[in-house]
Amino acid sequence: MRSIAVGLCLALATAAPPAFAAPESKQTTKEIDRARAQFQQGLALETAGDWAGALALFQQVALVRLTPQVRFHIGLCEEHLGQLAAALGDYELAAHEADEAKVAEVSAQVASRRDDLRARIPQLTLARGPGAEYASVSLDGVSLGASSIGPKLPVDPGPHRIEAIASGFKPFRATIDISEKEAKRIEITLERIPTPAQAPEPAGSSGSGANDQVEPEAKPNLLPFVVGGAGVASLGAGVVFLLLRQNAINTLDRECTLLPGRVCPASSQSTFDQGKTYNLLADITLGVGVAAVGAGAVLYFTQKPKTATATFVAPGAPGAALGASVVGAF
Repeated sequence: MRSIAVGLCLALATAAPPAFAAPESKQTTKEIDRARAQFQQGLALETAGDWAGALALFQQVALVRLTPQVRFHIGLCEEHLGQLAAALGDYELAAHEADEAKVAEVSAQVASRRDDLRARIPQLTLARGPGAEYASVSLDGVSLGASSIGPKLPVDPGPHRIEAIASGFKPFRATIDISEKEAKRIEITLERIPTPAQAPEPAGSSGSGANDQVEPEAKPNLLPFVVGGAGVASLGAGVVFLLLRQNAINTLDRECTLLPGRVCPASSQSTFDQGKTYNLLADITLGVGVAAVGAGAVLYFTQKPKTATATFVAPGAPGAALGASVVGAF
């Protein structure tokens, strides 16, 4: 495998250098020249087997100009570092970009490595078991959507942490280790938290035969907490959309600053559309979150506490006529 990788690096290095945008200013010229030098240094580190060092250099080159060649070498380094899922993604993008740019050498090399990599990537299946029907599931700290529970997920070889939580159930935590080409299925089951036993009622304080009748304690009003919790969740979603919008802005800045007049390439249109969507969703979720939190606070502070009442029948006072008196406490 090492000799094949070395030969592949040399072949790509001699076939065609990565295409960089023509510099417009002196500062841009320096950046382009430095990126070309870093790309050559990355090829040298690949040949020497220093995949981590080469990956760091190629990622720096990508900040200046992300060509199909650069994308392919990033994937090649990730593959040798065990980051198989990320490597496959970069191979797929490199193949698409190479086909559009008509870089035949890269297309051929990507095709040969991509097919072999697909067979090596482990597959992990997470299934819902008893108690986990509505649980929130995360893999390695990343929350999974409903569509990711059940199908096979491509993961990197090595250890992985699975967690699941649901109201009224004990948390589920498991750590598994998976190897290349291996397929594993994990069923998530949650154990219900036992209801605490109620304390026995105290015995009557007198033997006078009095009959006590006590109204049950009023239940707390949960509506303010439900409304406020929904508001907090909406605010959290708004923060996530703001971060996604900022990421789209950063991507556009990188892709558009290298071209004259800050003209963006056509491939940046999807990033621009995503940024607009994230901005709209952030405005909506933040507005809803603020309104819900405010409504929950108003409901909490305006609700009236209920006082339990108790009534019992007591015998008449000594010396009084036959009868009984009713005593009430509020």
